[in-house]
Amino acid sequence: MTVPGELRTALPAMDREARLAALRQLIAEDQLSAMWVTKPVNVRWISGFTGSNGQLLLSEDRAILFSDGRYQNQADQELDQAGLSDQIEISIQPVGPEEGLAELEHGLWSLGRVGIESGHLTVDRLEKITTALPRSTIVNKPGIIDQIVRSRMQASGPDLSRQQTSLTEHWPSSCLILWLA
Repeated sequence: MTVPGELRTALPAMDREARLAALRQLIAEDQLSAMWVTKPVNVRWISGFTGSNGQLLLSEDRAILFSDGRYQNQADQELDQAGLSDQIEISIQPVGPEEGLAELEHGLWSLGRVGIESGHLTVDRLEKITTALPRSTIVNKPGIIDQIVRSRMQASGPDLSRQQTSLTEHWPSSCLILWLA
């Protein structure tokens, strides 16, 4: 589905740089070296990448989007459209993102404490990550992206608060939790 140009220009720009900065701040506060973002909706929210196979590794001074060869052009275009092509590297892996992690671990970049979105990882994927990062400590950080979303919503002021109040009158709380996430 293509969005008409006039509608696209009418929508406010998404401040993805602020999202990166907010996640980096939480990484620092939690004394993590990096955060491994695996949930597709969170990868999309942070980077603008919409492919089905994308994972983001973010540290204080570096960000890498891991995907496979099917998404090389799409990743280039979407990071450019999001204004992040100079801030997020793209690492194309033939097998899986964990292969790229192993290359980082064996290279000069020490990862240390790595936060993961545990609620989104399978046991198999978690085993691959821990195997790829034998010198790192894996830290369970469920909901870290949700913290950023909620704080940004609270900072949006009374208009958003009014929308939330109206919604709570008509929707069960379980639906609102999904909306807030």
